[in-house]
Amino acid sequence: MKVTNGEVFAAKEPLDKLLIISLPVKPSYQLARMARKLLDARQPIEVVRNKLVKEYGAEVEGRPGVFTVAPGGEHWDEFVSKVNELMAEEVEVDATQVVLPSKDWTVDAATLMALEKFVTLEEPAKNGTS
Repeated sequence: MKVTNGEVFAAKEPLDKLLIISLPVKPSYQLARMARKLLDARQPIEVVRNKLVKEYGAEVEGRPGVFTVAPGGEHWDEFVSKVNELMAEEVEVDATQVVLPSKDWTVDAATLMALEKFVTLEEPAKNGTS
């Protein structure tokens, strides 16, 4: 599946929310596999993002080795531009969209929106009435 680094990066927390929900075995297993593949895809993004924070940021006082880029600071605009460039890059993730059951559990819409490329809800069965 072709996705952007930004989609991979933004999927971590929403996917973590889904992983703790009790679901049938098949979608649970598929979600776990998806989480592993996205974690693997996220690691190089983190490496580059952390490098940009060190390059454009400043060390936090009293916390050796911890860097931050202050919003509105001297290098903020350049940092944001570079991070946006990183997040816009397309990558291929060896995964297929997970079909989740559409009943017996609840999740907020924001979580599903963040995972739009990675999960879909099964169509409810028609009961034959019109």
